[in-house]
Amino acid sequence: RKGEFPIRAEDYELMEPIGDGATAVVRRARCLPLGGEVVAVKIMNLSLRSEADVVRTCLLHSIYQTIPLRTNV
Repeated sequence: RKGEFPIRAEDYELMEPIGDGATAVVRRARCLPLGGEVVAVKIMNLSLRSEADVVRTCLLHSIYQTIPLRTNV
């Protein structure tokens, strides 16, 4: 379903966490433009990961789209 999911963060309603690790958490989410279809969203703390590690993770898990978010936290 590559290319089918929207890339805007506001298109997803985050729900409960379903997994976590040292630098990321996976949450169940609803994809609002797709009628609330339930998906998994991996949220990575990029400040704790190298660019190569992020790319490797995306390839390993067939993550085709990313939504870059920046915070001042």
